[in-house]
Amino acid sequence: MGNAAGKKKSSLKTSTDEVKGSGSARRSNQSSKENVTARGKRRSKRGTKPDLGDIWKVFDREPEMILEDEKIEAIAHELVEKGVPGACCGIVTLDKRSLGITIRVGCSGIRQVDQPKNFVQPGDKWLFGGCTKAITATLVSRFIVQIKSLSWKSTIDSVLHKHIKKIHRVYHKVTLLNLMTHTSGIAADPGPHLNSMAWSMSNLAPTIQREKFVFPILAKKPPIAIGQFVYSETNYIVLGLILEKISGMSYEELIRRYICEPLGIQTFGLGAPGHQSKDQTELMEHPWGHDKRKKPKKPSLLTADVPPTYEPAAKIHMAAADWGRFAATHLHPRLLHRLLGYEGEDIGEETPFTILHKPASRTKYGCGWTVTNQRNWPGTVVLTQSGKHELNHCVVWVVPDKKVAVLIACNMASYKSAALVEKVAPKLTKLAQNYAMRHTDYKVQRRHDFHNQTSKGKVPRTAQSFSHKNVEERRKAASIKQTQSFA
Repeated sequence: MGNAAGKKKSSLKTSTDEVKGSGSARRSNQSSKENVTARGKRRSKRGTKPDLGDIWKVFDREPEMILEDEKIEAIAHELVEKGVPGACCGIVTLDKRSLGITIRVGCSGIRQVDQPKNFVQPGDKWLFGGCTKAITATLVSRFIVQIKSLSWKSTIDSVLHKHIKKIHRVYHKVTLLNLMTHTSGIAADPGPHLNSMAWSMSNLAPTIQREKFVFPILAKKPPIAIGQFVYSETNYIVLGLILEKISGMSYEELIRRYICEPLGIQTFGLGAPGHQSKDQTELMEHPWGHDKRKKPKKPSLLTADVPPTYEPAAKIHMAAADWGRFAATHLHPRLLHRLLGYEGEDIGEETPFTILHKPASRTKYGCGWTVTNQRNWPGTVVLTQSGKHELNHCVVWVVPDKKVAVLIACNMASYKSAALVEKVAPKLTKLAQNYAMRHTDYKVQRRHDFHNQTSKGKVPRTAQSFSHKNVEERRKAASIKQTQSFA
C-alpha cells in the first residue's frame, strides 16, 4: 500500500509540474543531467584507460617489395646446401631524402624435411624468437611518449603497486629502462618451479599467466645488483604485464593496434607459425621448426614453442617482408617517431630514437637491441638481435648510419645452423651495402670520395679536371686557338 501511495504521489507531482510550466521541468532535468555527467566524469577519472595517441600511417608511400631477388636467393640456397632445411634472407634499404623503402627477400629450401616438394615461399611466416624484444621495447616507448605520468625512469613499484600485494623494496628503484636493458637485477633463469608452472598454465589467459609468473619474482629480493647486465627473458615478461595493466588490453591487441596497424603489417601472430591451423592442409603451409637432428615438430604441439607467458620476450612470428617494415623504422628517427606519435625534435640525445639505441652503462645492450661495432660494418654502430629457439633460428642487423637492415631466418636451430649463419652473413651484408649505394645521392657520394682521397694526398680521377694546372692549360690552349683563328 505504501509503495502504491508513493507512486501515486510521484505521478501527481510530475503532472502538477507539467501544469505549472515546462520551464521548471527543464531546469530540474538539466540539473539532474549535470549531476549524472559529473558522476560519470568522476568514475571515468577513476577507471579510464590512458590515451595512447592517434594512429596514422608511418610510411608516406608503400615500401617497394622485391620478393624473389635472385642474388639473395643464392645466399639462402647456400644455407640450404650446407644442411639447413629452409632459409629466408632479406635486405631493407632506405632513401635518405625521400624516406622511400625497398624490401628485398629471397628464400630457398623446404618447409618440412619429410615433404621434399613442399618448398618455402617468400610470404611464409617465420618465428623471430628473441627479436620480439625490439618490438616490445618500441611499444613501451610509445607508452612513455603518450602518457605524461610515465617516463623512462618510472619504477616497477610506481606502475604496479595497485595490482600486486607485495613488491620487494629493492624493486622500488628498478626503472623501465633497467628492464629494457637487462640491468634490473632479475636472474637469467627463474628456476625449475616457475618454469614448470609456466608450462602447466597454458590453458589460462596469457595476462593471468604473466601475473602468476611475475608476482613471486617481484616479491623476493633480486639476486643480482641493479645496474649489472644479465640477459633475462623475465625482464620483458614484466614489461608486457606492465603494459597490459596500464592499458587494460592484452599484449597481442596492443601490438596489432600500435605496431602492426600503422606499419601495414598483416602477417603478425604469436607462437609457432601454423599452430592455430584448422586442418592438415593449412598446417603444411608453414615452415616447421627442426631440432639439431633435423627432425621436424608440428607447430600445434605445445613443445614446438615457449609457453604463452613469454609472449613479450620471444613469441612473435611474421613474414620476412613485414619484419622489414618494422626494421625500417629503426633506420631513421622520423619514421620511428611517427610510429610512437612523438612530436618533438628528431635529433638530440633525449629523443626516443637515441634512447632506444643507446646501450646501458658498462654494457653493450640497448632497449631490445645489442649495440655493437661488427667487422662486417666497420666504423658504424650496428643494432643486432638473435632469436635462437630449440627449433628455429633468426638473426637481424640494423645499421642506422648506412640506412640498411639485414635479416636471416631458418627453420632449424643448432650449433651448425648458427655457424652457417655467421659464415653467410658477410656475403649478405656486402650485397646489402651495394643495394644501399643505389639509394645514396651520386653527387654527394662523389664529393665525399673526393674529400677522402684528397685528405690522403691523392687526387682522384674524377677530380683531375678540376685541378688548377688543368684549368691553366685549358686557358692557354684556348688563347692559342683564338690567335690562330685571328691570324
